[in-house]
Amino acid sequence: MSEKFDSGLKFKTIMNYKSAILAIHRGFANGATLNNDGHLALLLDGMFNTRPTQRVSVPPWNLDTVLDYLKSRPSEPMRDSTLKYVTLKTAFLVTLASGRRCSEVHALSASSTVFSRTGVTLILRPD
Repeated sequence: MSEKFDSGLKFKTIMNYKSAILAIHRGFANGATLNNDGHLALLLDGMFNTRPTQRVSVPPWNLDTVLDYLKSRPSEPMRDSTLKYVTLKTAFLVTLASGRRCSEVHALSASSTVFSRTGVTLILRPD
């Protein structure tokens, strides 16, 4: 594991290596395992402290700014807008109104959309 870390792999990758080894490793002759070996724990702590995991933060955004943009060109007026901008605007507003995750909104399908006189029903397809 030290060689992998020294080659530049991230701490999370090293932990994945540990998990893969744990899947097949039955323990040492003295009864110790990778999970309760103090030396390995110290090594992993040192690796984390040397190269800690970086959190990826989502850039801040302002709902009012986005809604103002959606009320202006190229999204409005709708009769002058292209299909691309109408689609993007619709997808954003459906996502926002539904409170769903992006992956769930991605599961929307045109074939599962039901149009009626009273409105439109969007059905999530898990496949």
